[in-house]
Order: sequence, then C-alpha cells, then structure tokens
Amino acid sequence: SSSDATDDALDRLLESSATSQPNAFWAVEEQLTEPAQRSRYAAELRQRMPASSVRWLEWIDAKDKVHRARLGTCVFPVSAKNDELLIVRRFHSDPSLGALLGVEVKKALTREALRQAEVEFYIWANQSYMPFAQLVTDLGTGGVIFYCRQPAGQGGHIQLVRHVLVGLEVMYAFVNHLIAQIPQDVGADDVTRTTIILPDDLPSPKRIKLSQQLVPPPAMSACELLAKIVSDRDDIACMRDVEDLPMAALSVSSPPPCIS
Repeated sequence: SSSDATDDALDRLLESSATSQPNAFWAVEEQLTEPAQRSRYAAELRQRMPASSVRWLEWIDAKDKVHRARLGTCVFPVSAKNDELLIVRRFHSDPSLGALLGVEVKKALTREALRQAEVEFYIWANQSYMPFAQLVTDLGTGGVIFYCRQPAGQGGHIQLVRHVLVGLEVMYAFVNHLIAQIPQDVGADDVTRTTIILPDDLPSPKRIKLSQQLVPPPAMSACELLAKIVSDRDDIACMRDVEDLPMAALSVSSPPPCIS
C-alpha cells in the first residue's frame, strides 16, 4: 500500500493542479483542447526532456498507435494510446516493442487522469521488451510516474510504484535523470549471443519488466472512475472491464527516498 507521505504529496499535487487552472502553459490558448495543442506540448516535452543527445533513443508521436490487450480474464480487450513515447530507435518500425517511457498530457491532473495513465502503463508495459514507465503531467504543477520494481526479500512480489513529482522542475529533473541512466547497450546487438540486449531491469529509478503472467484480481472500483473519462474514450475502451486488470500481484508503493 502507498505511504501516508506519498498520499499527502498526491493530494497536494491534485489540489494544486485543480486550483491553478489554466496553468501558464495552457493559458496561451485556453479554449483549445489538449489534442488541438499537440504540436505545442510535444515541442515543450522534447525541448525539456531531450533524447537527441542519446543517439540510440528517440521520441515519437504515439497518439495514433492504439494497443489492445486482453489482460488476465478480461472478457473484452482494453485499448490505450499515449501522447509521446520514448523508444529505442532500432524499434522504430514497431515502437511498442522498444518503448521505455510513455507521456500522457492533461490540462489538469485528476484521479481519473491518474487511473487512465495507470491503465496505459499496464497496456504498454505488457507490450514492451523493456522495463517501461508511464508519466502523466499537466505541464504546470508536476506529474506522476508509474513503474514496477521487485524489492529484495519479498518473495518475488512485484510492486507498482506511483511516484509523485510535485513541481515541474522536479518532474523534468527526474525524467531527464531516468533518460540519462539508460545504458547505451540497451537494444544493441549482443555479439556473444547473437541476440539483442533486452534488460530485465533498468537503474535510477530501479525498475523491472512487468510480468505478463500476473494473476487477475477480484473486482475493483476502477470502473466508476474510468466511466467518468468522457473526453478520452479514444484512449481507453471497454472501460467496464478494466476492473479485471491484473493487479493482484501488485501493490502500490512509495518510491525510494532519493535517486542515487
């Protein structure tokens, strides 16, 4: 379960996002929806979180890349998109396989937006050969990033980390550190094995691949939250079945106290 400190930080972030609407970024063209401002926020993200200096990585527009997955015992598949996607460049022809980080952009951070990003994490992490992380941000007050880790001494139990990043500069610093710490050989040819190097974990923050064999949970209350996402029905389909997402083997955890 998440710590009280993490819950308090999340409450502060959501309150700040709600009371600062529109924030400075969205106030420029307040009347336009997020999709209508895609070119603006994509340029902002790529400028503040550059991957150009890391030649084996690249940002791509993932808005048209819909993934559908039947998770656990879901009767119907769940579908999800992303706004921006950081991938290993050699997987450009099939970016879902080399996805490292997804970014969902919202005008405001809400419980519904967080739940949507969490679902996107499950879908994309289940597709990627890489340890995947999912960020949701309002480009004003900060963001929340999801990833999986496996703490030592817990019998193989997987934790879903929901890391709250209060403040835009804190968020950019965290993500830029994450990008900088991706090893250069990720996705490269392993000449000793004649295979591609596909790591099971990545550092800073320490994160692992999401197991594709998670046991589905009992019914959850996610449906009620997701049903409220009216403007983003192209991002998540079959919302009444999201209660069957494979979370039984996951627990929401507060992140490590710092990045070393």
